[in-house]
Amino acid sequence: MLTLRNVHVHHGHLHVLKGIDLHVGQGEIVAIVGANGAGKSTLLGTMAGVYAPTEGEILFEQKPLPYGKAEKIVDQGICLVPERRQIFDSLSVRDNLLLGAYRRHRRDGQEVKRDYERVLELFPKLQTMLDRPGGLLSGGEQQMLAIARGLMARPKLLLLDEPSLGLAPLVVKEVMGMLTQLCDQFQTSMILVEQNVRAALQIADEAYVLERGQIVMHGKAAELLADERVAEAYLGAAGRR
Repeated sequence: MLTLRNVHVHHGHLHVLKGIDLHVGQGEIVAIVGANGAGKSTLLGTMAGVYAPTEGEILFEQKPLPYGKAEKIVDQGICLVPERRQIFDSLSVRDNLLLGAYRRHRRDGQEVKRDYERVLELFPKLQTMLDRPGGLLSGGEQQMLAIARGLMARPKLLLLDEPSLGLAPLVVKEVMGMLTQLCDQFQTSMILVEQNVRAALQIADEAYVLERGQIVMHGKAAELLADERVAEAYLGAAGRR
């Protein structure tokens, strides 16, 4: 579905991504893990059209992405749920959700209504607070709203940037469990960027470890979770038990 070949990205004189090769198949959850500053958010932003590669190519459904044109990439079926959620605090939950489908309203209004009902079934907590301003939701509720808003764009590929950031462990478990459900129900693939390595690897099919802008490990997520090198670098002593 999505293929990156030798992708390099610069921020000014800073060489952030250095020869990234990555593949996401239909229906897969792919985790990208690594320490803060490894280039994970830049990698997601490049796939979403926020940044343009200085070298290499990105193919989506065997066609080159229109680099640097985020709105066209959304139309093609790629949607980014950004770090720290970035919902509209003053707007209601309902309006936040409907804004996710802004570019679809004119061409498939009936489908938007059906998707609205589906996301509320997947996130029943949101159903009880549709008129509440987004800024009054808890951190976990805001994360659910951000993911649900992304689904309203009807993506073929959903990009999630640090969905567990700032959430309590029990809320992280709840959110991660919902991600596997939405992939099945909405028939979407997913790229999950996380510093919470254990949470990401527990739900992913494939995983990549990013260090200083380079892929240093790649394999089945379950295999990386059991790898002593990953445990020592990212999971601490508890990860080696």
